[in-house]
Amino acid sequence: KKELHAVNILLHSVAYEHLLHKQLGGIIVSSTQLQEKLTNVLARAQEQGVDVSVVEEQVTTFGTLLTEAKTLYEQAQTSFSNKDMTTGISLTKQAKTTLQEAQKVLRDIHLSLKEKKLSLDEVQKESQEA
Repeated sequence: KKELHAVNILLHSVAYEHLLHKQLGGIIVSSTQLQEKLTNVLARAQEQGVDVSVVEEQVTTFGTLLTEAKTLYEQAQTSFSNKDMTTGISLTKQAKTTLQEAQKVLRDIHLSLKEKKLSLDEVQKESQEA
C-alpha cells in the first residue's frame, strides 16, 4: 500500500511539472512578444531624441535570459517526448528560474524608464500620432 501511495505522489508530481512546462511555453511566447514591442518602442523613442542608453544593456540582458529560457524549455520538451521525465523536470525548473531572472530585469527596465520619466505608453502614442 505504501508503494502505491508513493507511485501516486510521483505521478501527481510529474503531472504538475508537465503542466508547469506547458505554462512556461505560454509565458515564453508572451515575453518574446513583449521583447519585440519593447525594442520597437525604444527605437521609436530614440528616433524622437530620447536617450534610452540607460536601458539598452538591460534590454540585451533580458533578451539573453529569454533566449536561454526558451532553449531550456525546448530541451525539456525533447526530454518529455523521449520519456525522460527526470531531465524534463530539471530543465523545466531551470527554464522557470531563468524566466524569473528575466522578469527581474524587466522590472529594472521599467524602474529605469520611470526614473527618466519615460513612459513607454507615451512614446508609443506619440509615434502612432506621427
